[in-house]
Amino acid sequence: MADMNVTVLLFASARDAAGASRVSLTLVAGATAQDARARLVALHPGLARVLPTCRTARNRELVSDDTPLSEGDELALIPPVSGGSGARAQLTHLPMTADAATTLLTIDGAGALVTFTGTVRNTSKAGRAVTDLTYEAYEPMALEQLEVCLAEARAQWPILDAAVIHRLGALTLGDVAVSIAVAAKHRAEAFAACAHIIDRIKQLVPIWKKETGPDGSAWVSEGA
Repeated sequence: MADMNVTVLLFASARDAAGASRVSLTLVAGATAQDARARLVALHPGLARVLPTCRTARNRELVSDDTPLSEGDELALIPPVSGGSGARAQLTHLPMTADAATTLLTIDGAGALVTFTGTVRNTSKAGRAVTDLTYEAYEPMALEQLEVCLAEARAQWPILDAAVIHRLGALTLGDVAVSIAVAAKHRAEAFAACAHIIDRIKQLVPIWKKETGPDGSAWVSEGA
């Protein structure tokens, strides 16, 4: 049976345990995510103590252990999100400033600092008048997926640091809904990483938005 090659990205505690941020694996065709995890432990025994707490993403989507892999797949080991003070991915029910995410960054050596601020506007994407919004999230998974968005940006561009804070609960016109900040040595990768993060948040993160206006309330996709 032919072999196949996959790449594994490692972050945080998993990276430290393996002593590498990227590992190339050769697996038997038809191997699963669990087979890849077992092979990683064989190559890097230090992963045995952290792997049970890590989730696996395949091509930027979380998958189960029995998911079959294909040639050229990119896997990522996702350690638990700390959720504590200083965490790069945060949810908050409190009002925040436009540059809130910047306060979470380490910017030593940065030549560029790019931020994105999402605010509550007075019309929906469909053109309805909006007076206020409510954001609701499946919070444990939302934190994990926000961290996935940051991890993807770190893997694709040589940025120094990135952070995101998303607001939950009731917001009024002009309130900050999301704050993203990216620090890098150069502006091109900072802009690209910041754009990637907000686009992936809208695709991946289980956060729902309810718009309220003169004609009533409705849940809409975050892409709006």
